[in-house]
Amino acid sequence: MITGCWPTRDARLCGMSSRNSRANFVFLLAEKIVNLLAVAAVNIVVLRSLGPDEFGYLGAATAVLAITLPLSLFGQVALVRFYAEKSASESQLLRVAVLFSVVGSLLGFIALVVSAHYIFRTGPSGGLLLILSLAMLARPFSAVDFWFQATKQNSTAALCRTASILASSIGRMVVALTTQSLWLLACIVVLENLIAGVLLTAAYLVRRRSSTHSVLLPSRSAPFSAILRVSLPLLAYSFMVILYMRIDQPMLLVLSDSREVGLYSAAANLSDAMSFLPTALLTAVLPGLVALNLTDRASFEGKSDSLFRLAAGLGYLVGMGGIALGPLIVGVLYGPDFEETGVLVQILFCGAPFLFLGVLRTVWILTEGLHFEALVSAVGAVLLNIGLNLFLIPHYGAVAAATTTVLAHIFNGILGNLFFRKTRGLFLRQMRALIPWRSLATVYAVLRWRRI
Repeated sequence: MITGCWPTRDARLCGMSSRNSRANFVFLLAEKIVNLLAVAAVNIVVLRSLGPDEFGYLGAATAVLAITLPLSLFGQVALVRFYAEKSASESQLLRVAVLFSVVGSLLGFIALVVSAHYIFRTGPSGGLLLILSLAMLARPFSAVDFWFQATKQNSTAALCRTASILASSIGRMVVALTTQSLWLLACIVVLENLIAGVLLTAAYLVRRRSSTHSVLLPSRSAPFSAILRVSLPLLAYSFMVILYMRIDQPMLLVLSDSREVGLYSAAANLSDAMSFLPTALLTAVLPGLVALNLTDRASFEGKSDSLFRLAAGLGYLVGMGGIALGPLIVGVLYGPDFEETGVLVQILFCGAPFLFLGVLRTVWILTEGLHFEALVSAVGAVLLNIGLNLFLIPHYGAVAAATTTVLAHIFNGILGNLFFRKTRGLFLRQMRALIPWRSLATVYAVLRWRRI
């Protein structure tokens, strides 16, 4: 067990000792900040233009789209691992990535169309969902994203995503200031996914200086079955996580009304912003930690411990900031129509440390093969969230939805690890990471490291 929190050592132990990892993290952090600022600025205009009721319909539809997105990312994390382990050639992995993405996107498209016809018939939500379903058909163009992660060229992929988001933000701003059409706003979401995919594919072809790869079917020598065995549990896990995080908005629309959905969606827009830190950190260090686990187990465990402390410390800082400033930010940005959103922001930000640790737990899920245990924890979080929502939303509306989301974060990210022998060690690591003075000391130590 590594207990020190010295600046240089903690910075190394957090998995960012290589120049590539540090550069990737800094660049991804900058990308997320730019994207969040662009999206936040547009959301302010959209929220003020539409009001809680109209924004509620759009929020519920986009939440259902988000639930199906893991299908289009099927196999991405596993492919990064197989690339790092050099288990197959690049072209073989690319073929598998495209095949998985096409199949997953088609399944997501069908699920959205069925949901639009048979479940979401309140107001314009069904029609909006039909339009948004087209975004799934554009997702296979982004299948090459795993290659940028595996080769630590995240900066190129980040530029592609940023360009698509900025283009989408301009379009949404124009629509919000002119027609305020929900249908046009949904179409812009589809175009954003298409632009991102096309740019990623073009960037890959330029980087590889070749467009001769066959992407029809995986070759016989590709580790198709091995990737499938690893990817299926990860897909189920990702689906369950996004389900408990996004199911509140559709349930609010069904069990309450569109105004409650609008208030909650406005709060979720702010709380979603806090996840950029652990996501960027995970993307930057995952390939290096996977490779390190194969050669130096002791160093891997040390880096994981410091990574957990860093995640918890960042979660505390972000959570305290959201609790203290949430109502003020909502009042300034969203206006009096969204005054009730301030309380929802405070509730959601209470879950920041647990969300951060849950995201960074992906390192152990992947390297230790804890797919079944992670899946069961996520299923438990979904059942907890849906069960509490069914009883509480009719009485407490959006406040109930925000509270159950935080409880689901705690169960999925931490408490679920207590129920399995293989994950109890991980549970203890997370609990030690949650000790405030240790986690905050790690954040301070890393920030003092001049080379970051």
